Amino acid sequence: MPTPPRFTLHLLVVASMLAGAPAQTVATDPERSYRSAAGLLNRGMNDLAAQEYRTFLEANPNSPKAPQARYGLAVCLVRLGKPAEALPHLDQIINVSNFEFAADALLLKAQCRMAAGDSSATITLLEQLLKAHPKFE
Repeated sequence: MPTPPRFTLHLLVVASMLAGAPAQTVATDPERSYRSAAGLLNRGMNDLAAQEYRTFLEANPNSPKAPQARYGLAVCLVRLGKPAEALPHLDQIINVSNFEFAADALLLKAQCRMAAGDSSATITLLEQLLKAHPKFE
């Protein structure tokens, strides 16, 4: 069936407009990696989540969400069997004031120290956890 002339004309007009249109760039959302990482972590896709958390932290090391990203990255690393790699990230967030996962981070750090065979540090961290967060489950 032949194309109607009017449709062809409209198609040519649209094509010529697009050809002359300036290229548009899509604005990137600086927190896209953070949101992706959190979603991947929740789905147990720890290796992919770790990559996204690293991407976010490299681009936004001082973001208000950086402590949560560091904690999420540490969780990923522990789940991937890399507790020693998680420790530096936990060290950066242990003393952040009003950090919502402070108790969890202390417990995770204690677990990392226990995995390293450092029972003294493990006990110290667990005592610190009990003192700072007595109602922590």
